[in-house]
Amino acid sequence: MAFYIVVYKRTGFKVHIMSAQKHKTSHASESDDDSLSDLDSPPPPKKKAPETKKGSSSTESKVQYTTNSDGDKMMDLTGKKYVCVRQFKGRVFVDIREYYEDKSSGVLKPGKKGISLNVEQWDFLKGMMNDIDKDIVNIHR
Repeated sequence: MAFYIVVYKRTGFKVHIMSAQKHKTSHASESDDDSLSDLDSPPPPKKKAPETKKGSSSTESKVQYTTNSDGDKMMDLTGKKYVCVRQFKGRVFVDIREYYEDKSSGVLKPGKKGISLNVEQWDFLKGMMNDIDKDIVNIHR
C-alpha cells in the first residue's frame, strides 16, 4: 500500500493519501520542494471561530438520526447519503458516505462513494465554507 503526504505551504495543512495500488515513488530533492522538510514541525496555530450555542435552532431540529449496525449515529443528508462521526484505530473521522440497503438483510451498509476526513481536515473544510458559499453564488449568476 502506497502512502503519500502532501503539505500545503500557505496553510501548513497536511493531507495523507493512501492508495490500494503499489506505486513507485520518486524522491524529490530538497531544492525542488522544501515543504517536505516541514513534516515534523507543527502547523501554525489556527484562529478559533467563536463557538455557537447548541440550542434548539431550526437546522438542528431538522436533522434525522439513524443508527447503523456498528452503533454509530448517522445524520441523514438526503436520500441514502449520511454523515457520521466515528473512531477508527484510535483516531476520530467525519465520514460522509453513500449507503446502500443490503438485499438479504435489509440493513444499511456503507458504499464505496464517500470520504473520511480526520479532525484536522474537517476543521480546514469548515474554515473554507464562506468561500465555497461565495463560489456557489457566483456560479449561479
